[in-house]
Amino acid sequence: MEEPRGRHSASHESVELEQFDLAAYQARNLDIESLPSSREQSPSRSMTNKPVYEPHSSSTTARTSLSSLHSTTQLQKARSMPDDFGLLATSFALIALVGTNDSATGSVLEAIAQHYGLSYERVSTVFLANVAGYLFSCLVTTKLTHSIGFRHTLILGAGILGASSLLISRTPPFYAVIIALVGFGLAGGLLDSALSTVIAHKQGSGNLMQYMYACFGIGACLAPIIVGGILDRKLNWSLYYYAPMAASIMLSIAIWFTFNGYVEPRDEGDSSLDGSGVAKRMLAACKSKVLLIGAIMMASSFGMTDSVSAWLVSWLTTERDVSAATSRYYLSAFWGGIALGRTLLSLIAAAVGLSAKWQAVSYLSICCALLGLVWLIHVIAVDAFAIVMLGIFMGPITPAVLAQISASSAPSLKGSVVSLSIAVGLAGSAIGPLAYGTLAESTSLATLPPFMIGICVFLGALWLVFPARSRRDD
Repeated sequence: MEEPRGRHSASHESVELEQFDLAAYQARNLDIESLPSSREQSPSRSMTNKPVYEPHSSSTTARTSLSSLHSTTQLQKARSMPDDFGLLATSFALIALVGTNDSATGSVLEAIAQHYGLSYERVSTVFLANVAGYLFSCLVTTKLTHSIGFRHTLILGAGILGASSLLISRTPPFYAVIIALVGFGLAGGLLDSALSTVIAHKQGSGNLMQYMYACFGIGACLAPIIVGGILDRKLNWSLYYYAPMAASIMLSIAIWFTFNGYVEPRDEGDSSLDGSGVAKRMLAACKSKVLLIGAIMMASSFGMTDSVSAWLVSWLTTERDVSAATSRYYLSAFWGGIALGRTLLSLIAAAVGLSAKWQAVSYLSICCALLGLVWLIHVIAVDAFAIVMLGIFMGPITPAVLAQISASSAPSLKGSVVSLSIAVGLAGSAIGPLAYGTLAESTSLATLPPFMIGICVFLGALWLVFPARSRRDD
């Protein structure tokens, strides 16, 4: 009467198997099928006096294997949690370092102009140098990450940033300052593109992108405070660059450990990671309508933020008679508002359920109102309030654009589209400040608010025509 009990045992086991994943289920089936049946192997009681081991041993073996697999899975998950935390923490710290470079250029712009005796139009060329490096590195980041890996790409970026900081900290001739700024651009492009791709592949990448760029804002908030403190003590502006140099060394060490073994997840429908595969994806990305509209949006978004960051100090000192050191604290408040907006508004929007498109349009409308307030009312208290609020509502727009581009791209093109969007978008971070520098030279710095209103209106129109649905590979 062993057969009915065997059926009952198998039925009981099949119920238990529903609690586990497919891999464990298959492993258990293989275990049971490979074991001999009781009728073939168990000796008859009438033929031997030795104890008979009943077929429940197969069930015990299956349960042991199943428990072992389940424990291994739990152990792997437990081990991956600190690794993932370390990777995200390093990524956020690196993007904060990139943020310090972004606001530091605007913080020291007036000091550079005075030190080298440059006009507004001439000194604004520093943004071209920075973006030239940024643009080039963004275009080659995808190739680099597939050739030498993410860890070495990020270490390369941090190393270039540290070397550029060392060069400019010596207060070299102006042409060497330009070389250092090209280096900052190269480093920033490598780090920004690679880290954005890492975050884009994470679950919940939309919120993570907001948090990552909130860290960008925190870093950008710190640079003006440090520069302001240096200038308050009548020290040389170039001393600031020892700070990012030290940070780049420490973060290079962190990258070595936290990105050890990291490999970019395979995109759906993509089996090639060689040079030809990367080239094909880049060409396919260039034909994407998402990239066409998204790149223009990124250019407008970067141009909008960087125009304020680059010229706010000069605008305050010239149009509002604010001291040079104090004006940098206003710039720090602007970037602090950006960090707060990227953290707080994303949580509020998620709770309300407002779509990304209407979030951005609403924020841009508020930005236009705040800029109009600054333009029409010349009161420093109003300016201070408007600058902080402008940072809060301007902050979520750039990561929202990047998250929308990622969500609307075919999975096999995601990394390439993100890198190219940042690369093309970075042209805006040079064109915006450079165009305003030319405008200010021919008119006055008082034209900053209406110039910014124009960018906000244009970007809002682009959001209205941007595709909302995500695309999948065929």
